[in-house]
Amino acid sequence: MEEWKRIYEEEESLSIEERKSNQLTKLENILSSFQTLFGPAFIPAIKTARKEKLTEDENSALQSSEGKDEFIARISGLEKEFNERFYKALEGVLGKRIFAEINFKKPEKVEEVAIKTDVEGEEDTTRTSKLPKGFNKWDLKMIKLHESKPTDGKRIWIEYWTLKGISNIGEILYNPTKDLHYFRPHQISTPSFALTEEHGRKATTQSRNYYFRICPNPPNVE
Repeated sequence: MEEWKRIYEEEESLSIEERKSNQLTKLENILSSFQTLFGPAFIPAIKTARKEKLTEDENSALQSSEGKDEFIARISGLEKEFNERFYKALEGVLGKRIFAEINFKKPEKVEEVAIKTDVEGEEDTTRTSKLPKGFNKWDLKMIKLHESKPTDGKRIWIEYWTLKGISNIGEILYNPTKDLHYFRPHQISTPSFALTEEHGRKATTQSRNYYFRICPNPPNVE
């Protein structure tokens, strides 16, 4: 039986979460085997795949290891293919997180547009900036229209973009206690920020000055 068919039949009846768990286990097993085979050259090889500078001892360990070029290529391929899951598996093998994730997202194609900025107490000023395709200014109605409701199974992923070129993907959620809508990035380490204030009657600085668009699921989110 061909490998792809065997894997397909094994995972056909599994849930998405079960498939992710199996994949993580397989990644950990692969990396654990590499660690056993390459020993002291394991970490230097990963650093080389990440284009990080090696110490003299690390370089010496790597150069004296047979099959180092193929190993580095394998590591580079796994990292680009699985990214966040690769580092999670690596953390499981090493017992701690020592490498930060690399963002392999390709740069957006941008177009020159004239962006009008309202300055209170002054005349409107116009400046040119590079706005990625698909982004638009949103008003309060658009913000509320694209609110995610995870408890109802309705999840709408939104990407924002700022004139400084900062971008992130997340959800617009509603806080009934404070009666406001806010943007929560899908990465837990990135802070949320409010999009409305004064009980939803006024847009915050971010929602007035940021550009938004609906986007596909962020990495590793179904």
